[in-house]
Amino acid sequence: MLQDSWQDVRIGKFTASEIYKLMGAGRAKNDLFSKTALTYIDETIAEIITGQAHEIGSPAAIKWGWENEPLAIATYQEMTLNQVEYYGKDNPHFFKYNNFSGGSPDAIINGKTIGEVKCPYNSANHIQNILGSKESNAQEWLKENREDYYLQLQFNMLCTGLKEGIFISYDPRAVKQKHSIAIINIKFDEPLIEKLLFRLDAAIAIVKQTLNTINS
Repeated sequence: MLQDSWQDVRIGKFTASEIYKLMGAGRAKNDLFSKTALTYIDETIAEIITGQAHEIGSPAAIKWGWENEPLAIATYQEMTLNQVEYYGKDNPHFFKYNNFSGGSPDAIINGKTIGEVKCPYNSANHIQNILGSKESNAQEWLKENREDYYLQLQFNMLCTGLKEGIFISYDPRAVKQKHSIAIINIKFDEPLIEKLLFRLDAAIAIVKQTLNTINS
């Protein structure tokens, strides 16, 4: 029942997990949005009209993530001794930004930090995340190489009013536990959020205009 309620409140919203799609610009000089962004806007409108959520990702990868997120959180807690409020599949929570958008962080750590857990289905992606976590500027690496995750964290920070985030990559298949987890700490990126909010406002305007046309 809780999961159904969480899914229901997300319908027709631009969410943190997909908000990165709005950042793509069109090929023509005056095209604000890319084809991917426009498709995402149309999918959001369709959710409002139908009351049904659109499909996201492959079922196998999603199932893998749901199954291993709790293990990732447990490993992180054991390593850091931080207090984690985990919003897993049995306790999801949606933080509304406005009537058309919001986010669902995986966790809030020590009451002040957003936690986002990724359990790559392909272990090669986890290896890249480990290497990225060892960069001298790991936040910049995440921004350049995992834009979708980076923007997800940033928007979740905006929705919750928090200014810090932690990206956790976890792979239980690693033989050594130290190889099973990668952690990147990031700060709130205000310049990027300003750009995102400009595009979010434009996307919401399209949603409203389209709904007005449909309902007229």
